Amino acid sequence: MRGFLYAMLLWCVLFLLLPVVFKVYPNIVTSGSMEPEIATGSLVYVDAGYPVEKIKENDVIQFELMDGTDILHRVIEVESEDSCFQTKGDANDTADLGRIHFEQYRGKFLAAIPYIGYGIKFFGNKYSMIGIVIIYALVLVRGMIKRKRKNKT
Repeated sequence: MRGFLYAMLLWCVLFLLLPVVFKVYPNIVTSGSMEPEIATGSLVYVDAGYPVEKIKENDVIQFELMDGTDILHRVIEVESEDSCFQTKGDANDTADLGRIHFEQYRGKFLAAIPYIGYGIKFFGNKYSMIGIVIIYALVLVRGMIKRKRKNKT
């Protein structure tokens, strides 16, 4: 049981240190434009340290619109000479309007945890995930203790 608690503590520490050390940031998907690969409500991790020059067709990237909105879409064309991308959401019928300039690039998609973003939004922010994990761990530990006591009697 202690091993489990140490693992949970390590996970929480990594969750806090991951963005600082590796420039990997969490974000929550709020639309279905990337379904079915990335579900609405997913917690996604984006590598902000991945060089824009290495992005190629079929990579999924995060970029920022002029109004500050973050978008996660697939690159369908790279125009290196004009320093821009053409992007499209997997669930969309047509490509995004306009080109995405390299300056708008925020990072390359790494991984997604489906639907956990709904819980995070409910509790207020991305970092509330730590609280959710701790509560979940405590519930699991409590259940394990109860089963252990029951087996002893």
